[in-house]
Amino acid sequence: MKAISWIGKVHLIIAMCILTVCPIFGQTVSKKSLMPEDFDQWSSQHSYSLSPKGDWISWIEDYEIDADTLKLLSTNTKKEFAFPNGENGTFGNAGKWFAAMGAENTAILLDLQKGSIFRYINIHSFHFTENGKFIALYKVSGEEKSLIVKNLENNREVEMAAVAEYAFNKNGDSLAFITNTVEKGSVNIMNTKDFKIHTLFSSQSNFKDLVWNPQGNGILFMEDPNNENSANALLHYFNFNCSQVSTSLNTKHANFPKDQKFAPIEPFFSRDGTKVFFYSNSPPIASKTDVEVWSATDAVIYPRKNADWLANPFLLNQWDPAKDKILEIGTGDFPEVVLTGDHKNAIVYNPWAYEPQEKRSGNIDLYLVNLEKGERKPLLKAQESYYRSFVVSPSGNYTAYFRDGNWWSYTIGTDTKVNLTESLKVPFDKQDEHFDGESSHFGFGGWLNDDSSFIVRDSFYDYWLLRPDTGKSERITFGIEKGMRFEVVEDMYGSYPKMRTPQFESMAIDGTEGLIFIGRGKNNTEGLYFWKEKFPLRTMYEDTRHISEVRKARDKDLFSFTTETFATPPRLEVVEGKKLKTINQTNPQAAYYGIEKMEVIKYKGINDSLKGLLFYPQNYVDGKKHPMIVHIYERQSGHSNEYINPSLYSGQGFNPKVYTNAGYFVLLPDIDYEIGNPGYSALECVTNGVEKVLLNKSIDRNRLGLIGHSFGGYETSFIVTQSQMFAAAVSGAGIHDLRRDYFSIDPLTFIQNKWMYETYQLRFGKPYFEIRDSYLKNCPLHNAASVNTPLLLWTGQRDVRIDYGQSVEMYLALKGLGKNVELLVYPEEGHALWTKSNQRDLTERIKKWFDEYL
Repeated sequence: MKAISWIGKVHLIIAMCILTVCPIFGQTVSKKSLMPEDFDQWSSQHSYSLSPKGDWISWIEDYEIDADTLKLLSTNTKKEFAFPNGENGTFGNAGKWFAAMGAENTAILLDLQKGSIFRYINIHSFHFTENGKFIALYKVSGEEKSLIVKNLENNREVEMAAVAEYAFNKNGDSLAFITNTVEKGSVNIMNTKDFKIHTLFSSQSNFKDLVWNPQGNGILFMEDPNNENSANALLHYFNFNCSQVSTSLNTKHANFPKDQKFAPIEPFFSRDGTKVFFYSNSPPIASKTDVEVWSATDAVIYPRKNADWLANPFLLNQWDPAKDKILEIGTGDFPEVVLTGDHKNAIVYNPWAYEPQEKRSGNIDLYLVNLEKGERKPLLKAQESYYRSFVVSPSGNYTAYFRDGNWWSYTIGTDTKVNLTESLKVPFDKQDEHFDGESSHFGFGGWLNDDSSFIVRDSFYDYWLLRPDTGKSERITFGIEKGMRFEVVEDMYGSYPKMRTPQFESMAIDGTEGLIFIGRGKNNTEGLYFWKEKFPLRTMYEDTRHISEVRKARDKDLFSFTTETFATPPRLEVVEGKKLKTINQTNPQAAYYGIEKMEVIKYKGINDSLKGLLFYPQNYVDGKKHPMIVHIYERQSGHSNEYINPSLYSGQGFNPKVYTNAGYFVLLPDIDYEIGNPGYSALECVTNGVEKVLLNKSIDRNRLGLIGHSFGGYETSFIVTQSQMFAAAVSGAGIHDLRRDYFSIDPLTFIQNKWMYETYQLRFGKPYFEIRDSYLKNCPLHNAASVNTPLLLWTGQRDVRIDYGQSVEMYLALKGLGKNVELLVYPEEGHALWTKSNQRDLTERIKKWFDEYL
């Protein structure tokens, strides 16, 4: 079980317009008041999975108190299975079997055609073969480990003892597995047709990192005598197509990277199966002194420079077993590597080349390395390194990159660069709508897997197909015509390349299989759209309901998705062609409780007209005076058509329905910003939004509360230093001393926090010493003497995003000034609370605080 905090989704910013009160699921029922003791009836849904033919769908019902339940439902007959405490529901690729993990480490295996259920105890994990004919179940009982392999066509199965690792080849006709015992270790091959086992290699060492090549006829594995990535480790290679050719690599090889050993990362094969890639790194060097020298001339500050993962980076190498040659791809000068899709070339760079700098992601110089010749040449200078600003193609012929406001292609074979969007007269770059400083693109949708084209989004949220071979382009969505913003559903596709550089990963799209888009327009209009290469965009579904959780059946154009409104919980839909079916209505009990009402308000912001969401008290009657809670964080109006589960369990201690069901109004106002003035910007926008809703005479001006978390916590604390509008406030995990935070170091990345202020969320736009007065003027701690509002502070003592000491400082300042302040510190929690008892405790304490003062 885990709490799903609706308010935690406010980081997504999508402008929406209006909403209406919904009929209660289309039926007239007697309504009753929703009380906190009723909240536990609600569940949230996630982890949707659709069978290959779309005839079955599974998901998890996540309850606050009761056991979570894995549901499996036929989309044709609505036959249903329920597995309490189930998780990891998986369909075999043939679509005939379904497996899941159940309670107490029990694996559940279901024959979908016959309805037969098999259960296996003490199972750690399971894995279907790609052809769907076999399943492996990894069994762990105390210190004993074994592997069960089951033939799903004849139900024959076998169990092998002392198995440490296993892997099926691509065709599923061979299983490689490692056994490690006190006496010896061995690597074995099983023929899955007859379950005959052949021992490939054995010794008194331990073995690990078992990997098949893509062709399914060769394997890799590591032999480590000391089981600790020692200098005596060996990398073994076997090829079964060449009379079982075998060879090994160790650190004593003449070309092995000098003074390095195998790094603890699994090796892998090249795409054609002829080469092996492995990582190496230097053993840590003990410091000769206890003194840390932080020099002003260091490009990278001392803690970051000396972090283990930077001081001794994992460097990629290529080994050619046939020629017994090693090529060092990653080096001390160019430690980061991105392989091209065909693994014949690599892109290398130094992520620190432009340090010191103030960007979130610094520029980099990229070099192209020919892995056959070992030659390196410059590719791009000072290239942006934002997410997907540089992406290699799946088949290795091109790279796409964003530069100077346009999308370019680089052809590796001819060394040519082409600007593919300059002539389109449509902007593709953006100065982020709500963050200052770091210009970037509006979105990279992925490469087609044959390298023929890639897909990008323009600033109007339309998608284009760009062809690097011809330079031609084609707009494939109709956002301008319909006034909609389109986004690709990325959950449908795997990412590549297999590298340690996620900012350069992309999607490989099969143009014949298609691409799914969600369009969001005015008046809460949303649609589901399907595109296939050489065909126009097809509308699958349109309505005024919010769409999410989209899935596509692998073997047919059938789609499942959920839809919801503010007043109606999500329902599960399936569409094929023009045939739409509702499969499941979640939380049907909501129909029996009080009518909910919410409206979208408009008011003046810093730069533009803004929106806010005003939630009415349950069973609202005009004329009665009510208190109101104002929750702030960036822009929240984009969630106007999303259903909110009532809950006492929130990582931030806030759920709007806790208050609307207790007679409160709740306002979620949008905020925009003047660069260099974040605190006063929040003050002006929030004040304008509140004044607008106070035109509603049912809201009591003297009973207003303010609450925010993280950046919203900072804004809350600042607003109460400048305004007497609120009778009580709650600030969670916020920044209070801007100067100290600016000159602090992130404990995870070891980067100074100043980038957050100069080019990101704090929006100051300039360094501290250039506009010091602005930093102090917008600092809650600096203005603490002006606070007259009762303020509840809370924080997690293990918060690595914002030091809990920030809240302690504000508490000490206000306490010393004789102000009304209280601080809650949760010792084992982080930036948000994860322990359910703490979540409820925080929610109830915040509610009590507001009840006392409002």
